[in-house]
Amino acid sequence: MVHKNVAVHFMLFRSGAILAALALFFVIVPSPLSAQTEKPLSLTMSQAVRIAGERNTQVIQAGYATDASQAAVLAAYGNLMPSLSVSGSWNRNQLDRKFTYIQNVGYLPIPSVSVSNSFSTGVSTGVTLFNGFANTAGVNEAVSSNLATQYSLDRTRQSVAYGVQGAYLNVLRTEQLVRVNAENLTRDSVSLVRSQEANRVGSVAVSDVYRWEVTVANDQVLLVQAQNNYAKAKADLLSLLSLDVTKEYVISDPSITSEIDTTEFAATNAHYTNFPTLYESAIEARPDYKGAVASVDAASSSVTMARGTYYPSVSFFASQGLNSQVLNIEALKANQSLFWGLQVQWNLFDRLQTNNRIQSAQASYRGAEEQLAQTQRTIQSDLKKGLLDLDAAEKSYIASIKGVRSAELDRKTAAEKYNLGAGTILDLTFANANYVQAMTNKINAVYTYIDAKNHLDLILGTTKY
Repeated sequence: MVHKNVAVHFMLFRSGAILAALALFFVIVPSPLSAQTEKPLSLTMSQAVRIAGERNTQVIQAGYATDASQAAVLAAYGNLMPSLSVSGSWNRNQLDRKFTYIQNVGYLPIPSVSVSNSFSTGVSTGVTLFNGFANTAGVNEAVSSNLATQYSLDRTRQSVAYGVQGAYLNVLRTEQLVRVNAENLTRDSVSLVRSQEANRVGSVAVSDVYRWEVTVANDQVLLVQAQNNYAKAKADLLSLLSLDVTKEYVISDPSITSEIDTTEFAATNAHYTNFPTLYESAIEARPDYKGAVASVDAASSSVTMARGTYYPSVSFFASQGLNSQVLNIEALKANQSLFWGLQVQWNLFDRLQTNNRIQSAQASYRGAEEQLAQTQRTIQSDLKKGLLDLDAAEKSYIASIKGVRSAELDRKTAAEKYNLGAGTILDLTFANANYVQAMTNKINAVYTYIDAKNHLDLILGTTKY
């Protein structure tokens, strides 16, 4: 009887080890779609953020907008400069006569042809001396708009960086969930083998074997789903970085831990205690707030530009011309003309078009002011919610730790009772499911807390890119 029990335990150990190895093989061996002949590239979070800053579509498009606004600044300064142009022309006048006039004789049917050429060249310049401050306001408007687009680019980079951080954390999270489901499949596979062997010796009913088979099948489905979520999370990250999703990358960063030291909570909370100070810091650092201020300045300059039409405009002009009937330098110099002066133009009535432009510019200015105020309110609201999310994430992680401890103890107790015949398979499978859920909650809580801290950096305008 002793030898028989030893043989049964050996078979259980051997079969359980085989299924455990198969379960790990299910996780470790890549699918044919993801297998690559070339060596996978390693990608840390900081590298991912840097790549996104260079290749992300949103960042690139925001950069193009900044380039266009810089060109507008040059054009605005160009309006303050004098214009300069050169010209040249050649005219030919040919007159065909059918009759020729002879004095004291009259017109006789004698044909004649006369040809005359005219060559001219010149240079002219002009500059606006005063146009109701519209030209200087145009420079201020272009400079402020350029600042707004640059701040928009900075905020876009921060937002993209935060998005990359979230996508990166999601890859790590789903990878941990794959491991949890794989370990659960291994445990239940071993239990299935044990129930099969025990059923052969008559100590376990066949219904237990069937229940374990169903449980293992469900575990396999959950593992496949976890693997799919992991693969899709990697694809989302690579797409966000504008990288080739068909290539294999190792997503790993030693600086990101899967465990949180609870002593960190006190230091983190101490850093985020003074709400007014945090709000002032966000106002000083947020690029979108600075961009809203610049947009108000640009709108104010647009109002000044619109009002400029009410004033007279004063401009200076000058031109010099050379002309001759032959293409010769000396002949051209012999006929010079110089033309210069001042021009004053005052539009007394333009059918209310200036008034329309002023009203439109003032409406845009008021809208920019309201957008600035809304940005302030948004920062306050986001900061308040961000602090609440961080506090909730901390409490969720602490609760998840307790949940794992409790679920682990319940699982061990249920397993011992089941092995002794004092418990049912339903109790054990229920305890296993609770343990898997507790581990899932803990993993989610870890990365939710890290994401909450990253989100606060985005709210405060301190996200690195």
